[in-house]
Amino acid sequence: MKIFLRADVKKITGKTQHFLGAVKEGLPVPVSALPVPKWVGISQEPAGFFLLYFDQNDVFITDGWHESLEGAKKQAHFEFEITENDWHVINKDVDF
Repeated sequence: MKIFLRADVKKITGKTQHFLGAVKEGLPVPVSALPVPKWVGISQEPAGFFLLYFDQNDVFITDGWHESLEGAKKQAHFEFEITENDWHVINKDVDF
């Protein structure tokens, strides 16, 4: 997977929470909160765009699928108030 955009997380809006989960009695149940990301990246794949979350050690935390680049950027703005000027073009291969 190749990340082509990166932005540092400067503010946590608290509008979303990410959890490690389990399935109990056929329903998803949150088990523990995931760490707050230090930075996010966007990768374009054949199936769409992925907003990728990384910790301070560049360890992958989680991701979210978006149909468009605009959708991924809107989610980053919603969660972290990342603006268009905060994105930087990079080419970084990531294995996880």
